[in-house]
Order: sequence, then structure tokens, then C-alpha cells
Amino acid sequence: MTISANNGWSATAETSRNGNVNYAVGAGRWSAQTGVYVSKPFDIFLAVDGNRLMIIMAIGKADGSKQPIKALFSRKPIKFLNDKT
Repeated sequence: MTISANNGWSATAETSRNGNVNYAVGAGRWSAQTGVYVSKPFDIFLAVDGNRLMIIMAIGKADGSKQPIKALFSRKPIKFLNDKT
């Protein structure tokens, strides 16, 4: 899959070869106009659990270590106007 975010990064990721589509791993890069992370590459891990999406990016630092960036998104179920629950 290809991911293009509205805050200046994009990545490609694949699900595991054993068929588990609940997570994907890949690599990406921040754009040339993205402040402190300008043009930096990163590894990415995405996981879906129900209505939640977790994203972990690992950006290489000058000393060789990796800086993690973690984000967790959740989606509320759609509630229709005539739903009495």
C-alpha cells in the first residue's frame, strides 16, 4: 500500500507474507518542506485493531539510534439518526 499524509510524509508498506492483514511494515520519507525532519527517511509499522490504527515511525538519528514517533487513531462507529441505541 502507499500512504500519503497531509503533514508532509509518504510511505509504502506491505502486509506480512503469511496473510495477516492486521499489520504492515515498510519505509518512507518526509518531504523537503517538513521542518526538523526535512527529507529524512524512516521505517514504518502500521497495525489495525478494530476501530483503532497505530502508526510507529522510526527515524534515524545522527548517532545511529532511532527516534520513534508514535500515533494512535480511533474511529467512532457511525450512528445513524434513527438509531435508538
